[in-house]
Amino acid sequence: MTLLAHQKAVDIRQLKQYVLEHLPETAPLFQVLLSEKDVLTIKEYVVKAEVWWRLVDSGYDAKGLRNVGSVSKPICSSRVFRDAV
Repeated sequence: MTLLAHQKAVDIRQLKQYVLEHLPETAPLFQVLLSEKDVLTIKEYVVKAEVWWRLVDSGYDAKGLRNVGSVSKPICSSRVFRDAV
């Protein structure tokens, strides 16, 4: 994640790369995040990040399978994703 202060924007390419490398295509977050623009305004980012966190907490494990309980550790503990919010 890169905050482009002079442009009041957030570059999410690093987060997208993490998703490509660590989540299966079947994970809801995979589809949603990769469809986003690479650079979002701060307002867009704040609104979308809330949705992304809901998807992370929606009960899918790292393999994109429905899981009752908490989200798998690799998704939540990633510095890249944690820094996103």
